Amino acid sequence: MEEQAKCPSCGRFIGAHTTCPYCGTHIKQRLSIRLLKIFALSFSIIGVIILFIVSRQTEVRLVPIGEISTTMNFAFLRIKGVVIDVPRVNAADHYVSFDLSDPTGVMSVRAYSATADAMIGESKIPMLGDTVDVAGTVRIKAENPGILVNLPKMVKITSPAPLPMEIASITKGNMNEVVTIQGEVSGIKDYDNLANLTLSSPKAEGSIDLVLYKGTYEGDIPPIAEKDKIKVTGMVSEYRDKLQVIPRSLTEIEFIDKLESSHRVEISQPPPFVPLKDLSWDFHDKVIIIEGKITYVRDFGKGKELTLKQGDHYAAVVIWKDTFEEIPGNQNIKVGESIKVTGKLGDYKGKLQLVPRDAVDVVFVE
Repeated sequence: MEEQAKCPSCGRFIGAHTTCPYCGTHIKQRLSIRLLKIFALSFSIIGVIILFIVSRQTEVRLVPIGEISTTMNFAFLRIKGVVIDVPRVNAADHYVSFDLSDPTGVMSVRAYSATADAMIGESKIPMLGDTVDVAGTVRIKAENPGILVNLPKMVKITSPAPLPMEIASITKGNMNEVVTIQGEVSGIKDYDNLANLTLSSPKAEGSIDLVLYKGTYEGDIPPIAEKDKIKVTGMVSEYRDKLQVIPRSLTEIEFIDKLESSHRVEISQPPPFVPLKDLSWDFHDKVIIIEGKITYVRDFGKGKELTLKQGDHYAAVVIWKDTFEEIPGNQNIKVGESIKVTGKLGDYKGKLQLVPRDAVDVVFVE
């Protein structure tokens, strides 16, 4: 072996060189070394190919939402559930968000920047009541877990076939199901951020609330009159222990018999959203929407005073006691939580403050 490692011309030790570094003589490569190199390269290439195939065929682990804890922060996993609210899409801010529910819990799904743009461009935005199977990175903030989508292809959407039902037959067993109902409009309430219609069955055996959230649909909510007969497809949900149906889109509201009435209600447009940096006396006595993180909470005799922060700007919010008690999940109105508030901008001792008029005007956000 030692003789094979020497140059046959000058006799010096050259190791594995194929050309003598001393005299330049070309050395015929030994078969064993050549085979070893070929084998090592081939083995590496085959290993990479096998690893690639296995990684493509291995599914990301599906985890029940209720089992996701703080110890899983930054883990890559899958969840599967039903979309239980109207997805929040903001193309200008490159943001998509919606909540999924499975039998064990609820979790938010979020996408930002290029991923959000791609989801919007590829129509990867689910509708209310759709089943979504999504893989992403767990991000836990203030003990509230969420899934961050990294690639649009990781979002798989299945739309259910609507279930035709009589209004009186809808029960809590139909929660989160997509149903098609029809009936007569027997009541209309127009709030700042939503319209609430009471829809009664043709023979008055039952009624249910039809809730349309303003600013979440494409187009304007059409004028509606009592005694209009309509057909609606939407998802069954619950508010204050009362069942309601939320239309998935305005195209799924069909007028069967549109009453010619001078009392047709023009549903008002949603109030303007005002970033806290733009909040000024120009909006005094006007109904607006603001959003921010709670940095301060103070109880006083007639309600609660909050301070919201957005960037480097702050705003005061006053919630009267009777309104506060009606807000679902009001125990979570505390420092660190983010909320969106609709209300009239007033003032107290020369300081601007926003006052929501109804419990539905206070909404938790991501």
